[in-house]
Amino acid sequence: MALVGVSIAAWSALTAQFAVGHPIAAGNLGLSVYELFFHTGGFGHRAHLDPTLEPDCYLKRCAHPGVGGDPVNLFRSCLSKSNNEEKMEHIHTLQVNVTRQDDSRALAEARSHQVVLNIKKGCGEGGFTAAETLMAALGACMLTNVNAIGEKMHLKIDEARIEFNAERRDEPAALTRISYLLILKSPEPREKLVELHELCLKWGTVTNTLINGLNPQGKLVIESELNL
Repeated sequence: MALVGVSIAAWSALTAQFAVGHPIAAGNLGLSVYELFFHTGGFGHRAHLDPTLEPDCYLKRCAHPGVGGDPVNLFRSCLSKSNNEEKMEHIHTLQVNVTRQDDSRALAEARSHQVVLNIKKGCGEGGFTAAETLMAALGACMLTNVNAIGEKMHLKIDEARIEFNAERRDEPAALTRISYLLILKSPEPREKLVELHELCLKWGTVTNTLINGLNPQGKLVIESELNL
């Protein structure tokens, strides 16, 4: 779901650091950079790193063995600067509106899609409860990555489903535990599916939001005051 952009300027800076700090032939340096571009999708304004590989993997594959020092740190330093400069380019704005329909139901709308949600406490007749919706969002996030990353890894996935269980406390209201079973029907080797599972968690929008404990920011708007 997320690709890391690396600008040509960043690679120029990396090349300069190698050239100044390490007495190697220009041809050898150029070869390692070309190999890296080969693995990351070719030349252009921005090459995209494969999200299934860490930066270290690219350096181990591509950096010329004659380069002294620590190329991994040079790479990370350069990449960090580039990402900070271009950070805003990778932020996308999402919007969901949730409107109460009656005492039991609310309508969630995003783009041209709608979902009916239950908003009557202690009753689930109106639709998914808030906690169930959270688990469903986590499941959608993970299955999105099963599709996207599985295709990138050239894996055959015949069926995929996730079974969630959660524990909820009343005071203060919160989910205290979420557990799941990711069930895959696939002829692929177990180690490949284990790797897929790990990457699905690592590159998921909802998984990272939950893991990092995002604190929502908001404010109250009273519409009667808008007419004053």
